[in-house]
Amino acid sequence: MIYSQLREDLSEQFDMLLLASRRFTSEVDDKRIRCVAMPLKVHELLASVDAAVEESELRKKKARQQPKQRNVFDKQQIMLAKDLLMKQKGMTEEEAHRYLQKSSMANGVNMIETARWYFPYWGKMYKP
Repeated sequence: MIYSQLREDLSEQFDMLLLASRRFTSEVDDKRIRCVAMPLKVHELLASVDAAVEESELRKKKARQQPKQRNVFDKQQIMLAKDLLMKQKGMTEEEAHRYLQKSSMANGVNMIETARWYFPYWGKMYKP
């Protein structure tokens, strides 16, 4: 299997380091493949590995900063909890949302769990 086929089979989570002659490394145009030309120079290899590690950590950090996508069931639970807060406490939707956020942060749980406190029977009615 040649390196390009192998790279296609790997998921986006993996980085590839190609050790090959200058002839092959100069032909690589895929940015997802790092190249070190042979004969191998240790400092070039270490620099390539360090750069790959830093890039991987940056990707992970960006992924953690992205808000999680909620499914329809979770969105419904949050909306029902907000509706209940709006009716019982006379809040606007924004105030109810902020109240759920503050409650979830204060209790160290996510917003879905906080919304389930307002509708504890909801999980028994529907299980995704």
